[in-house]
Amino acid sequence: MIVVLRKARGVGFLALGTSLCLLAFYVFMTRMHERYLFPFFLPFLAACVLLRSRALWWTFGILGAVHFLNLYYVYTNADGDLRIQAAFDWLGDTDLLGTGLRTTQLLSAIVVGGLLVLAPLAYRLARKEPGRGASAQ
Repeated sequence: MIVVLRKARGVGFLALGTSLCLLAFYVFMTRMHERYLFPFFLPFLAACVLLRSRALWWTFGILGAVHFLNLYYVYTNADGDLRIQAAFDWLGDTDLLGTGLRTTQLLSAIVVGGLLVLAPLAYRLARKEPGRGASAQ
């Protein structure tokens, strides 16, 4: 992530680089709990606001929804008072669409895919940065 944004300047790119490093830490470390993804969202929200990229906003929405579903499943597993049974059953499904995957495994794969989408997106945003013409290099 640092290599992708090494020449980018500005607070928006600093926030984007920070959030990508936090997301990579969550994705690649073993035995991570869903709550460890929380630090990713604040700098990523700042990057979305400062860089004004529609693709960043879409990724923020998708990863936010996936994170919410992961947390919903974990926290309603212990406390049935807040449980919506149909959603809970779908999240606990052990054979999603006949693939042999759990729904939560698919959601984790979406988070990994989010990182794989964000890295090249960050590179493209850094290349479009104003003031990076031939004379700036």
